Amino acid sequence: MSSIFKTELKMIKIESGRLAVISDIHANFFALGAVRADAESGAGRGGVRYCCNGDCVVLGPEPKKCMEELRAMKNIDFIMGNNERYLVEKPYSNGRKFHSDTFAKIPEGYLKNLEWTERELGPEPIAFASKFAKTIVYDFLGKTICVSHGSPFSDEDIVTPMMPESEMLAKFGEYDYYVFGHTHRPFAVKAGRRHYINAGSVGAPLDGDRRAAYLLFEARGNELSFEIRRVEYDIDAVVDSLKTKPVPWSEALLAMLKNASIGM
Repeated sequence: MSSIFKTELKMIKIESGRLAVISDIHANFFALGAVRADAESGAGRGGVRYCCNGDCVVLGPEPKKCMEELRAMKNIDFIMGNNERYLVEKPYSNGRKFHSDTFAKIPEGYLKNLEWTERELGPEPIAFASKFAKTIVYDFLGKTICVSHGSPFSDEDIVTPMMPESEMLAKFGEYDYYVFGHTHRPFAVKAGRRHYINAGSVGAPLDGDRRAAYLLFEARGNELSFEIRRVEYDIDAVVDSLKTKPVPWSEALLAMLKNASIGM
């Protein structure tokens, strides 16, 4: 793991309200707005705390607007996704293989999209992203919630609900809840007394459902509940933005939005 990828564990205590885990926004400003409206609708005492679980930019039309919106939000914590790490480390600038899981060979359009995103953001937001945590553990009503992009071990790890229960418990056996992102495919399984959840993707779902996905924890009295929520948003507005802005790899991104699948 790169030395620039933060290894410290951040601990945060929550006593009331809601915790919204928003993962894989991918510069989709319209989906982000819809998810915020849903999370804040009817929020009671304590309001909403957000955990941005990586990949808030890259592969979408509005990286600057998304980053500005997120940074302006109150009560938000940031975790570094693999795409933020790429922007910080810039491994794509020399064309070497750097993405370990999804692509056997990095598409040229993906490389150009990273370079375009870097130019759109400018140096200061990328310096800000370099300080994102690797993993955050929340203490919410006495329950521990460990949130990381891929897993606590790597931002490119893929955790699926098909993982055998014994392996899940052996790898992730310390906290009450483990929350992942990265795959853009939501799930929730239980092994023993522990819960393993993927929050899905706000801006680029890949499970065949085009609606934005996020994870909402909520204090109900002294009990903690959670729900993976799906939210409709204005996909046509994102399509228009991709078509009118010079976003590299836009045809592939449009296909992903339309099909909610990486099978392009």
